Amino acid sequence: MLAGICSRHIKDLRGAKPVRPEGMHLTLKFLGDIISTQVEDISTILNPIAEKQSCFALATGRTGVFPSPKKARVLWAGIDDPRNSCGNLAAGIDTALGALGFEREKRPFSPHLTLARLREPAPAPQAFLDAEIECIRFEVCRFILFRSVLNPSGAIYTPLKEFRLKK
Repeated sequence: MLAGICSRHIKDLRGAKPVRPEGMHLTLKFLGDIISTQVEDISTILNPIAEKQSCFALATGRTGVFPSPKKARVLWAGIDDPRNSCGNLAAGIDTALGALGFEREKRPFSPHLTLARLREPAPAPQAFLDAEIECIRFEVCRFILFRSVLNPSGAIYTPLKEFRLKK
């Protein structure tokens, strides 16, 4: 679905590498390198957050790029979060993990799904920026702590711990 947007509008963009559908995700907090002994401490901090958070609905929104249309590196589909449920969850996770020494986010939370990455910065295709994407609605009832390992064919994500939200 979303991957189709990517291939339709950026297929001629040099150096663009589409995200594989199985690797598509919404990042709530990037932790960087952690050691295996930290997983239990992270789980202990995040379990109460998940237990207090009810499931919520999101939908895909407009397309965009990071960091700027003239020097795009990442092409994405935005997420509509009308009740700011996802934003509040991300803020709660950020605050809680601060107690474990993880650096707090300086940039505002911008929920999105990465569709493609560019090897070198390039102007974003206007067709991509103007694309009308199909609105895909979905319910969020869990979040997952992943290990990500980058390799030439793309990131490999391994789930370490799943956190279920209240129904």
